[in-house]
Amino acid sequence: MKLWPEVAKGTIVDFPLGSVSFLNKEVLNTTFHVSNMQQFMDLNNILGYYRWLITYLLKKSHDKHVRLLENDQFSRKNENQVYYRKSLSVAYFEHFTIQIVSLKVKEAADDEIRTVLTKLLSLYGIWNLQKFVPYFYEGGYVHGSLFAEYIEDSILLLNHELEKDALSLVNAIASPDVFGWSAVGYSGGQIYERLESAILQQLGVFSTPAWISAIKNLKSKL
Repeated sequence: MKLWPEVAKGTIVDFPLGSVSFLNKEVLNTTFHVSNMQQFMDLNNILGYYRWLITYLLKKSHDKHVRLLENDQFSRKNENQVYYRKSLSVAYFEHFTIQIVSLKVKEAADDEIRTVLTKLLSLYGIWNLQKFVPYFYEGGYVHGSLFAEYIEDSILLLNHELEKDALSLVNAIASPDVFGWSAVGYSGGQIYERLESAILQQLGVFSTPAWISAIKNLKSKL
């Protein structure tokens, strides 16, 4: 919150990890503008939504703090953190997570794994943006229902796509294992068909078992 006066003066704020280097009062003059859902789900755009949100919440936290200066310090902090400060902290953490992880995802050598992890990270960002939707409307970043609709529709779309990429996702976040590459490890959803196919391909599956003669002449004592 102490950063806002510096940001308002146009001072470039720089931390060692670059977590707030985007802070600029001009960010608040930007508005939501994408032409389709693919653009909406782009990681760079998701980071842009968060950067506007963090800047807005930082300004609102500072403004509210100034209005509450006549109160005692405990009441001032308590009343301010109920809304803006708490949301600001959460948004800052989520933005930094997406920012750092996206850089690591770009380093993935496998295109398939990189694509799946990008979808997963986009889903993480959009899913968490849901709780901040009122702030985007309150601050004038969005108008109309498109932003909220895109959030809902993109979550459903990404979930559906990640279902089909389940095996790639397992390979991306876990070490290779026998189960992942077995008949039940495929992501097509046809588990029984693949189990049947795997069984029928085994050597001697249709031959008479060697132990059949041992039980052939057994009779029940009942």
